[in-house]
Amino acid sequence: MNEYTYNELLTYAKSIGRFKQLVSSESKRPLAVRTLMYVANIDKATAWDFVNEYYDRMDLGLTSNRSHSFLNINVLASQHK
Repeated sequence: MNEYTYNELLTYAKSIGRFKQLVSSESKRPLAVRTLMYVANIDKATAWDFVNEYYDRMDLGLTSNRSHSFLNINVLASQHK
């Protein structure tokens, strides 16, 4: 993600109202990118990289910088029995 880390840009994303809803809506994702570009003063490619990663982490419940240790394979396995 160019010169910014995910966690650095996450701070900016959290300051944008309804950012998560913008990212989760495919049609509104470009608005999330433009807003992040403006707020964080970053280029379009960096904003898109962040939004794509944010969306991927959102699918896994990892949008914040929490530890991934809760993804215990036994828990995941028990959910699909």
